[in-house]
Amino acid sequence: MVFLNEILKNKIFEYAMFLSVLGYALFKIANRSVGDVFLTLLFLGTLFSFIINWRILIKNKILWLFALALITQIVSWLHGLYFTPYTPIYSPFKPLANLFYFFILAYWIRGNPYYIFSTLSAYCLGVILACFLHSSAPIDEFLLGLSGQRVDFGITDANHTAALAGAAVLAAGFMLYTFFKQVKNYLAPGYRYSYLLFLIIILIINLLLVYMTLSRAAWLALFIVLLMTMVFLLANNISFNKKSFLKILIILVGFISVTYSVIRLPQIHSRVFEEREVIVSILDKTPGEIAGSSIGNRIKFWYSAIDWVKKYPLLGLGDRDAREFIIQESPYLSQEIKDEFKHLHNGHIEILVSYGLLGLGVVWGIFIIILTEAFTLKSKYKSYAVYAMVIFILYYFTINVFESFFMFKSGELIQTVILGCLYSMCLKQKLSH
Repeated sequence: MVFLNEILKNKIFEYAMFLSVLGYALFKIANRSVGDVFLTLLFLGTLFSFIINWRILIKNKILWLFALALITQIVSWLHGLYFTPYTPIYSPFKPLANLFYFFILAYWIRGNPYYIFSTLSAYCLGVILACFLHSSAPIDEFLLGLSGQRVDFGITDANHTAALAGAAVLAAGFMLYTFFKQVKNYLAPGYRYSYLLFLIIILIINLLLVYMTLSRAAWLALFIVLLMTMVFLLANNISFNKKSFLKILIILVGFISVTYSVIRLPQIHSRVFEEREVIVSILDKTPGEIAGSSIGNRIKFWYSAIDWVKKYPLLGLGDRDAREFIIQESPYLSQEIKDEFKHLHNGHIEILVSYGLLGLGVVWGIFIIILTEAFTLKSKYKSYAVYAMVIFILYYFTINVFESFFMFKSGELIQTVILGCLYSMCLKQKLSH
């Protein structure tokens, strides 16, 4: 035990774990096998550390919530097996447990600003690398995307590519903001300008990726984040003097100008408004009468799920594949749609039908705990952590309204990296006490 403790305290071991964090963030989507190797190394390192430091870690709220997640899945699985018409097959230990991988990253990032920036940078690069490696002709696909055609670069589908790139936009934007406020003071001029250029480049590329996917969910999520950012900036500049009034005016004019300019782009304008008739008709029609469009089918999926949520609200049907069962049993969907789609296009609803209110409470509890702990930070970075957590919740919860990212590897990566970086500051403070 003493020997193991000496290894864990060794700086070389810490750096090895941090390199594994970078490897995971960079390769998890680009090359899943390589990413899983790094995740396995991180898991083993954390397991060894838990053996030594269990008296400290056992008090952690996130780990207690993790235990509740395991219990929830097992109880829900048994409930589905014996008390519902559905027979759960999928492992009773996944996928809720996978949503806690962020704790492993947070433990090794340790609230270190350099580690946080490096991890977020690796993630942003990883999204670009994934597009390059998964596409059979990435340059041609990029040019097609610029011309207005919808592309996905071979990553599941365009909505997943958009979600990954959108999270990279948040990460790069957050790093740029923090760079100008804090980080630039700690870098030599040569490194400072090089890193600034790097951040601008990855921000622009990922913004273009979001545009090329023509994903309304990602666009809406980023718009909500932009709106929240405007509120944040206005709140920080409210005072009764000419200088503050000018700042507020610039923020408002800038927000309105950017929004108007973007919405006037032909591809974005047509994509945003192409289903407005379907949206208007939803209130006047029954689920079976709603048009079978992209939005229409989503509404039908949700109606199909709600019927089962009402029957089994607390524990759900028992596993993630319950979504396929619900689709097959739906009276609102055509056989063609039943054969084509295997999930309900809403992460929150899928958690409900799979694991009930108890499961949804576990998932939402992760974000509630981290947000409340961010407010208790005693650090000069507290305001950055709180703001970043709020905008990430807005973004991630919004895209989960339209796709089931809680249940997919793309969403798992987004949550693991972003929460890992943010929670590392909270975890560092807890462990130091």
